[in-house]
Amino acid sequence: MAHRIAILDPETLKKILIMGAFSKEEAKRMGITQDILETLHRYGLLKQLGKIYVTNREAIEKLIEEYGKLRTIIEGTKRVPTLEISEKKAAKLGEIGIKNIHIIYFHPQHGPMLLCSMRYTKFARLLMENPEIPVTLSTISRRAEEVKIGDTRLVIRTFTTKYHGRELTHILAAEVTTEFDMERTKRILEKMCQNIARRDIALDLIGEIIRKSI
Repeated sequence: MAHRIAILDPETLKKILIMGAFSKEEAKRMGITQDILETLHRYGLLKQLGKIYVTNREAIEKLIEEYGKLRTIIEGTKRVPTLEISEKKAAKLGEIGIKNIHIIYFHPQHGPMLLCSMRYTKFARLLMENPEIPVTLSTISRRAEEVKIGDTRLVIRTFTTKYHGRELTHILAAEVTTEFDMERTKRILEKMCQNIARRDIALDLIGEIIRKSI
C-alpha cells in the first residue's frame, strides 16, 4: 500500500519537487516515510546520492505527462449520459451481478440509439459511439433475450411507447458479469419494462422507475 501512496499521492510529489534535495531526517519531518523513499527511488523518481535524496525532475515530468493522458479518458467517460442511482441501489444490482443498465431508445426519425446508461462502462461508450450496435440489438431483441457482443454479455427486454399512433419498441439491456443471478436479473428488467411501458420517455422518469424497480 505504501508503494501506491508514494506514486499516486500528489502531495508527496509536490514536497520532493519543492525540496529538490533532502536527507532522510528532512523527509521524515515532511511525513515521508522510509518505505515511501525506497519506493520513489525504485521507480526512479528519486536519486540517492550518499545520504542525500535528489529529486529526478525528468522522471516526475514523464509521470505527470502519463497522468495527463488520463484526463482525456475521464472526459470521454463524461460523454455517456448516465442516471443518478444511489450507492445502496447500485450495490443491490452489484450483488445480482449487474454491471450496468442501458436504455436504447427507438427514435422515430433516427432509429435505435442509446438514451442513457446507469453508469459509464466501456460498453456504454461503444453504444453511444457506434450506431451499428444499437441497431444490431434492436434486431436481435425480436428473437432473443440474451446476447453476447464481444466480451460483453447482455440480458435484454423490450417495452413499447406510442408516437403519433405508431408503436415504437425500445430496449432495456442489463450488462452482466459471468456469474450473475439470471432469475433476479429477469425479474428486475421485467418490472422496469412494465413500469416504463406506454409512458413518455424522459430521463428523470426512467431514473425514478429504475430506482423503484430495484
